[in-house]
Amino acid sequence: MKETGMRPNHYTYNALMSSHCKIDGVKRALTLYQELLKSGLVPNAVIFTTLIDGFFQAKRISDVKNTFLDMHRYGVAPTVPVYNSLIDGSFKSGDAQEALRAYQDMTRLGLCPDEFTYSIIVRGLCDGGQVQVAARFLELMQKSGINLNAAAYNALIDEYCKDGNLAEALATCTKMSEVGIEPNVVTYTSLIDGHSKEGKMEIAMAIYTEMIAKGVEPNVLTYTALIHGHAKDGDIDTAFRLQKEMAEKRISPNSITVSVLVHALCRENRVQDAVTMVLNYSGQKKHGDIRSCFSNSTTEEGHSIPNSVTYMTLIYGLYIDGQ
Repeated sequence: MKETGMRPNHYTYNALMSSHCKIDGVKRALTLYQELLKSGLVPNAVIFTTLIDGFFQAKRISDVKNTFLDMHRYGVAPTVPVYNSLIDGSFKSGDAQEALRAYQDMTRLGLCPDEFTYSIIVRGLCDGGQVQVAARFLELMQKSGINLNAAAYNALIDEYCKDGNLAEALATCTKMSEVGIEPNVVTYTSLIDGHSKEGKMEIAMAIYTEMIAKGVEPNVLTYTALIHGHAKDGDIDTAFRLQKEMAEKRISPNSITVSVLVHALCRENRVQDAVTMVLNYSGQKKHGDIRSCFSNSTTEEGHSIPNSVTYMTLIYGLYIDGQ
């Protein structure tokens, strides 16, 4: 770019810095940041947000604080996305107190938190085991007339499902609809997964039927939750019917889907069928023997179906079968 006489601008630098933060860490992003300063450009809020995200990913918390202070030095006012990054990074670093302090600071400055801010806080509180605090926070925001998005409710619903508190999960979904926020595929998948893990397959299937009726398309996670639930319940026929439905909708299974089905087949003493399935998903369409199944296994990235869990499941099935 420089060879053609064109000078990188803020957008160019930020795109490159963001890419490096995600791929190979913040070090190269810092080099680009220094280059930006030498070029005479003054960093803007977007550049600082990218650096803050990068430092959090690298667990360089002191550098996060220094970068935030640098904003004042360059006369750059903090924005809502900057605070969202601070709140999110603090929660993920295990410092809920600092995250909530950042939230208080932004409101004190007169900045209006957006829907992402609230979903970040609810998710952060839930991840930290403070589900009741998250529920009260969400209720307070709702009563204050603040616009919330599905992600905030989904975070709470997902946590209730993980805790086995399915009644509260369903009640939260109902509240969500009452305030005009329609449940989406994430909402339904959390509810289906929660009920499936508790063996409540009739309710799980009723939720699945409702989502289809409302025009919400299931994804691989939805089907995997249902398949896992039915397989665990011993209903292998329904599990494979759902797999067939996935295929008809051109939804590719993931490694968990395949592992669950392989485990179900082995549990039913259908080990050869399990071997055939692994061979098929390994790209070997022709029936092979057990030895070829393992000799062609790979752990390379991009060849994750089947993965190591699938093969271990199959090995256990073969062992039980005496092979």
